[in-house]
Parts: sequence; structure tokens; C-alpha cells
Amino acid sequence: MTIGVVARLGSDTSPVSLDVDRQHDVCFGVGCDISLQRLNAALDHVHLKPTSLAKDFLIFAATVFAADTRLQRRSGQDGWTREIVLSIPVHDVDRWEAARPGLERAVRFLTGDLWTFHFRRSAVSLPLGAQHPIRQAARVALFSGGLDSFIGALDGLQEVTRLILVGHYADGATSTAQHDAFLRVTRRKTDSQELSLIQSYVSAPKDYLQEGYENTQRSRSILFIALGILVASSVETTELIVPENGFISLNVPLTDLRVGTYSTRTTHPHFISLLQSALREIGLTFTLSNPYQFKTKGEMLSECRTNDSLLDDASITMSCAHPTASRWKRGGPAAQHCGRCAACIIRRAAFQHALNDDATDYTTDDLYSTELDSDTAVGRDIRALRLAARRVIDSPDITKLLILKSGPLESQYNRYADLYLRGMHEIWDLVGRVRTRGAY
Repeated sequence: MTIGVVARLGSDTSPVSLDVDRQHDVCFGVGCDISLQRLNAALDHVHLKPTSLAKDFLIFAATVFAADTRLQRRSGQDGWTREIVLSIPVHDVDRWEAARPGLERAVRFLTGDLWTFHFRRSAVSLPLGAQHPIRQAARVALFSGGLDSFIGALDGLQEVTRLILVGHYADGATSTAQHDAFLRVTRRKTDSQELSLIQSYVSAPKDYLQEGYENTQRSRSILFIALGILVASSVETTELIVPENGFISLNVPLTDLRVGTYSTRTTHPHFISLLQSALREIGLTFTLSNPYQFKTKGEMLSECRTNDSLLDDASITMSCAHPTASRWKRGGPAAQHCGRCAACIIRRAAFQHALNDDATDYTTDDLYSTELDSDTAVGRDIRALRLAARRVIDSPDITKLLILKSGPLESQYNRYADLYLRGMHEIWDLVGRVRTRGAY
């Protein structure tokens, strides 16, 4: 089953026919299901005017995200890999055609699907940005509301006088987490510094394409990067900061059973390298820079250049893979860390490594007093992390093979292996005493 998605801007109704089994339209703009009005208001508020190339890349990435999250994986022949064809309107078709092979390789690696891209000349210009733009020098960094981007923002304030943070959200919990974390960052800036947060809601309704709903969201990072590039194109800068600890970027599968669904590649070095090359072909020459590529989460936290009140401020950031699940457990409306998913365990290990304390409120707070059932969600990830950490600690040389399970590495091979080993030691220091039971 091959499914086609045609991106349309506003009133564009030009005929487009793709050689696919089923075809859908995705509309962007005023009066469309995917509205960019909130983003436009945020850009106008800080007087930013993106370039046409950056706007084209945003529409491309948002269409990828819409297709990825609204086409169920069961439509694939193997129940996982989908065949998706996109038609995207752009201003310079020749540039995009030159970049097409690289873009297809990058997005295929990112989501694990078979993507084919077609580009057509845009019939409509997307109104996006300030009416009276002011172009100034600034550092632009992605800001998820998580611990890594929070540290990236704090470190940024130590280095620049103007910092613009870019957030993407598709639900209220993520928006709230970003806003709360931003307020804590704001407390650290000086009177001479300018700090802004541009929050962008870009998402399609759950039943938008009538093809079901896919919740893996593997393509979110390319949309997040596209929003960052949109802002970066509006100021005087040559780079976009993508703050992510290198252990998570590698995201080595914890067990042989987790190579597929659990092996996300949102900031994997190979994906970033592929995307960087494709961006240059398009003409978007920004460097995607991750200053924490060779640091664990614990090392990021311990080396953060702002130390006062760090424990309390960092505790309000959101790292959990399932932050809204607590409302069903406790009956409360607020998002909360579950405390036992892989993301929470890595976070807890980082706090223990760096600060020997953790003020985060976890639903599963006590890991040590009872046995955790590894046949349920309570103990499943912890058991997998224990097994993975023990294997690496017992046989350190195996790291050189394991780090290739999530994707190829073009360079710095030994540094990545050492990074992965250090990250597993952090995790073992937390979970080594946890007791689990069950068949898994």
C-alpha cells in the first residue's frame, strides 16, 4: 500500500496526481487544518522575517511530520515499514531536486520508512513573519522543555547577549513544560541580555487523513530543526544549536528485541550528517551544532556553567516519554514523570551522578523497596537498562559493536564508544540495586 500526500498552501487547488494507491491533501495556512497563525504571531512579536527557502523547508518538514503521525504503520506490507510519496510546493524546484536524494536518505533513516519526494513550483506565497522585520545577531537554539535543552539555554546565557529559543509542541503538556522551563531560564539573564522563546504549534488533527493515528512521532526532530532554521534565517547567525546529550543521540537499542520500535534516531549523528548535506544542497547553509555530542546527561548537568539553584530549577524540566500517563494513575490533570521509563531512568541517573540528589516528582518514586515486575510497564525498561548496562560493564570492548546497531558513524568512532560506556556506568550506578522479577 503506497500512500501519497500533497502539501497545499492556502487556496492552492492546482491538480496533482501521484502514482499511489491512495492520495490525500494536507493544507497549511489560514482556514486550513494545519494553521501557522500562532507561529506567525510569535515571529511578528520579535520582528523576525524568515527567508523563502526556510519557509519551504518548514512546509516540507511539516508535511513529513503530518504523514508520519497520521498514517498507521500497519498499512506497510510488513506491518511496520510504510511507503509514502510526498508532493511539496517550493520556490526553486531545481535546488530541491538536487537535494532530493539526500533528503530521501535522511528521512528514510530517521523514520524507517520508504519515502519518495516530488517538488513542484509553488503557486502561492506563504505569508509568514513580521511586517517590519529587524535583523540582528543572535544565537538560536532548540528548546524542548527537557533537561538537555534547559542546560543548553543556561550555558548559552553565559556566552551571548541575544538568545532565541525555539520550541515545538503538539499538546498542552509539552507547551506547559517549555513555558515553565523558560521562566526558570529567564531568571538567570542579566538586564543587558535579550532572551526570547518562540513556541510553535504545528500538528494535524488525529483523524486528519482518515488513515488512523501513529504515535511514534519519529520525524518530530526534522520539524523541530525546520522551525529552528526558520528562526535562524531571520537573524545574523550561521548555526542552529541542537542541545542533546550524546548518549541519547546514539540511542543504542537496549536489547536485540528493541532494534525496531524502540530504536529512534531523532538526533543520531548519521541523521544529522545526512540532513546537513541535504540542507547545503538546498542552499540552507546553517551548521547543525550539538556542543554536547560527546557528553552523557550526567556530564551535561555536572558541567553546567550555572550552578546556583540548579537542582530546583532543573527539576521542573520534562524528560518523561509518557508525561500524561500520571493523570490516569493519580487522577490529576498535570503532566508528571513516570519515573520508570528509559528516559526517566537516564534522567534520574544524571541527577544522581551530578548532584547526588533529585527534586523531580516521580509517579514511581521508590525503585528499591520492592521487586519491580518486568512483565509490566513498571519494570520493563528498568530490566532492559540493567541487562544492557551489565553487559557493557562486564565486556567493555563490546561497545565498539553496539554503537553501530542504531546506525553508521562516519567519524570519532572511539569517542562514541567511550561515551556509551560512561553513560552505561551512570545508569548502572542507579539501577544496579534495583530488584526485578518476571520473564522479560
